[in-house]
Amino acid sequence: MVIFINLCTKVEEHYIRAIEIYDMSFGPSDTNVAKTKSNLVRFARSVNVVLVLWSFVHSACLVFCACLCVFISFLFVQVEKYYKRALDVYTQRLGIDDPNVAKTKNNLVSLCRVCMNLDFFVIILN
Repeated sequence: MVIFINLCTKVEEHYIRAIEIYDMSFGPSDTNVAKTKSNLVRFARSVNVVLVLWSFVHSACLVFCACLCVFISFLFVQVEKYYKRALDVYTQRLGIDDPNVAKTKNNLVSLCRVCMNLDFFVIILN
């Protein structure tokens, strides 16, 4: 976006310089001066439209990402409950040394890692 703004500034400078040259060469009432001023106004409007659209898209993306993070967090809470419940059942029925207990603990730890990464992503968005 910075490159776009810098480019627009350069274009505007060229328009202004062209207006000055036409004004000095042909006088302020020349059609070239009027046409170049009109082009400068149209260019400024176009840049404004692009900036407004960009800010809208940027805001919409942030809102979407925030909603997605909330939804994913909700899902992780539900999944965590299921893993803990499965861990309780496996431990009570099969014993602490059963491979299903180890696998469920591993899945729970993996879920926690993903949640920590998600929290980091939310912090970056804010």
